[in-house]
Amino acid sequence: MAFSKIRRCAARLLIALPIAFAGSAAVTGLALAQTAGDGYTAEGGQAGSQLRGIRIAVIDMQKITSESDAVQSIQRQIDKQREQYQSELQRREQELREANEELARERSVLSQDAFRKKRRRLEEQVTELQREIQRSKRQLDRNYSQAMRAVQEHLVGIVRDLASGQNIDLVLGKATVVIVRPHLDMTDRALKRLNEELSSVDVPPLKQ
Repeated sequence: MAFSKIRRCAARLLIALPIAFAGSAAVTGLALAQTAGDGYTAEGGQAGSQLRGIRIAVIDMQKITSESDAVQSIQRQIDKQREQYQSELQRREQELREANEELARERSVLSQDAFRKKRRRLEEQVTELQREIQRSKRQLDRNYSQAMRAVQEHLVGIVRDLASGQNIDLVLGKATVVIVRPHLDMTDRALKRLNEELSSVDVPPLKQ
């Protein structure tokens, strides 16, 4: 029987989903604002001549995704859903294991045809459980992505709002920047507003 395969599939549900904005690049290039005099005006060299007058800031997406209250609430809910379903999977796996052991004991008293039918039915149940594991994994992924999109969209709104009243023309992801002056880092301001405005996001329930 494929009980070892079931365990391998079920174990995948225990792997924590990575906390990251899949679309964080959407924030890069949006104008995030600073007060006049805080931004950097690109000058010098060929690139500088093309970018002269553009005010630049950076945002640390990794810090936001690790310290956002909403993202942490999403991860807690996903972990809880995963743990609850894992318990159900273990219960059903044990039932199938016991049925397999019972069938082995009955083999000597069953006709060959009856044994084949019971064996086939048990194999179908194992296959169905494997399919349910994969469906649940995909649903967990979808639930996570849907909740994270809500956070991302709110963050983009914050970035746009900050930009609309100030003078930064271009925001770069901090991970793409080698050196940056501390006063150009807009992360703390964006994170503070995000936590104030969006402390949690409801994750859709896991359908079984």
